Order: sequence, then C-alpha cells, then structure tokens
Amino acid sequence: MLKYGYGIRRGHIAEVPAGSRMIGSFIHAVVETLVKRGSVGPQQVPTEDTITAVFDELAPRFASPLTLPGARAERESVRRSTVDALSTLFGTLAEQDIAIRGVEEPFHVPLDLAITRPGETAEHRTSELIGSIDLSARDRGGDPVVIDLKWTRAVRYYRDLVTTSRALQLATYLHALSREEGCSPADGYGTAGYFLLEPGEFISDDPRIGDLPAGPDTHPELFAKMRATLDLELSRIAAGDIGSDAADLAIATGRIGDSSSRTRKEHADAVGLRDAAAAEDGRLFHDHRFDFNDFTLITGLTGDFT
Repeated sequence: MLKYGYGIRRGHIAEVPAGSRMIGSFIHAVVETLVKRGSVGPQQVPTEDTITAVFDELAPRFASPLTLPGARAERESVRRSTVDALSTLFGTLAEQDIAIRGVEEPFHVPLDLAITRPGETAEHRTSELIGSIDLSARDRGGDPVVIDLKWTRAVRYYRDLVTTSRALQLATYLHALSREEGCSPADGYGTAGYFLLEPGEFISDDPRIGDLPAGPDTHPELFAKMRATLDLELSRIAAGDIGSDAADLAIATGRIGDSSSRTRKEHADAVGLRDAAAAEDGRLFHDHRFDFNDFTLITGLTGDFT
C-alpha cells in the first residue's frame, strides 16, 4: 500500500546498490554481456580468460567499490568465484544440450483476479503480471528451461524452497512463459531452477541440472495457490484490512529481535500450523521477510523504541 498505493519511494541515494546486492547485479551484467556477445552458444562455453575479461571490463561501471586499492582481496575473491560459477553454469547447460535463448527477458501477461468486497459477489478483474527472467533456455525437445541467478551462499534456504514447493518466483516465470506462448498453464509447462553464483551450484528438481526430489506441488499447482492467496489478500485490502499476517505472527511469537533457538522453533511451529490451515483452503501462508523493506522505521518494525 505504501509503495504502490501511495507511491512512497526511498531517496535516490538509498537506491544505489551496495554489498551483495551490488555484486549480484554486477554478475548478472557479466552473464548478459557474455550471452549477447555470442560467447555462449550451443555446445559453446566461454573460456576463463573470456569471463575474466568481461568481469574486469564491467567492474568499474557496476561494482566500482571493488576497483579501489583497498578492495583487492575482495575483488580477487569475487572474480575467482565468478569465473568458477559461470564455467559451471554454462558448462552444465552445454553438456545437457540446453540452449540459452535470452537473458533478462521481460514478460507482460494478463493475470485474472477475483476481488470480493463484504456483502458483494466476486468481481473478476484482469491485471498485469510484469517482470523479467534472468536466463531463459530450451532443451533439445524445445521445452523451456528457466534459470534464476542468485548471488548468495544460502544453499539450504533455496533447496528448501524447491523441496517444499515454495519456489514462488520460478512458478511465476513458468506461468508467464506459458501464457505468452499460448499454452495451458496447467499442463506443467517447462522446468526451472535456481543457480547460486557464489558457491556455483544449481538448485532444482530437474535431474539434468539438480539433484533434489520434487516437492508436493507442481509449478502450476503452486501458482494456483499463490493466485488464490492473492485474491484473498486483495479482497482484505478492498475491505480496508491492511496488514501482514507474517509480521503479526512474528510479533506474537516474539520472533522480532529474538534469534534464540527456542523462539525460532516456536515461530516455525506457528508458521507450520498457519500454513497447514491455508493449504486446506488451497492457499499459501507465505512467511516472508517483512523486516527487509523500505518502511520498517515508519511502520515500527525496527528502530529505537526508547
């Protein structure tokens, strides 16, 4: 509501990326440049020298702090990780005969919603689903393969997303592709996975690029739950109920400001119960990281309470 409803934005300086966010955007640019310059193709993998050259070329523009004299050790570490990771990324796709079709590919598809106000019947609306896909490819059979790139070492977190059918981003990408190409989203269109750039590891239940068992829901089933959840949340907003169930639950369990193992367990148990209740209604309870947003100070989630 604050960002999209009222148009409140952070100051320009606050939008300048730093740290892991900066490096992630930087390595995304390296991948995009390699693909668009033709360094990557069917059975073609860029050499380490080619990756290094593009890294050094783009660093001053996308990650200038890494070019400072005092950042030499960090720069060398990021460069080595990038070369190793991209060699694995492109090498694995080539071995599996998965051809890259595009990077940072935008999508713009209709999204059907049902908004119900108190005392009224459901009002059906068509909104817009807009975004971009980090890496879009096709396998030898012509089916789509979507790879989302992350600069992180949170291997366990992303493995859990896949095995518990919570990879909302991947489900959204495959849904958007199916709509763009006129296919039925319920047909289990395509496959997807994450690639973690820092450790250089694929996270997917597709055996060609990952080693994980499939979760309880397919990507179309997950997207259907996500859309049902969105219908409910938008209906609540239409009724004037603006809030965050995840934040309320964290406050109730004492999770905010307390990282002890006991509190984490109590919070996880509470999330599990809420999630099970939502699943019975064909929805999700998404325990999102509400404490990382632009408005934690003005909403009272963080700050000096003295």
